[in-house]
Amino acid sequence: MSQIITERLEIRRFRQADKGQYVRIMTNPEVYKYLGDGSGIDEEIAQKMVTFFSFSACMFAVVEKASGDLIGHCGIRPIQDGRIELLYAYDPSAWKRDMPQKQAEQFSIMGRRILKLMN
Repeated sequence: MSQIITERLEIRRFRQADKGQYVRIMTNPEVYKYLGDGSGIDEEIAQKMVTFFSFSACMFAVVEKASGDLIGHCGIRPIQDGRIELLYAYDPSAWKRDMPQKQAEQFSIMGRRILKLMN
């Protein structure tokens, strides 16, 4: 996948230029408390995540088209019984809008297509 473009979002590979916005999102305690064990991450780890994700086929940047701002990440991973798990984290500014739901719908469709190709 190179990108998914919707009316309001662009889902694409991470770029090194995303580091600043991604660090701001991922070091926000309101964001990270819902991820993993909720203990948070520091700036150095968030920067390394962008570098890793830029080469990854499992996690993608979510950009608001109108502003060009990175608002979070999303990805998929296969789990038992052929199901997929949707992975995501968003800046709190996007929480009250329907952006996460729209991204989930598009990414779920794309994930199922990828899994069919893999089998």
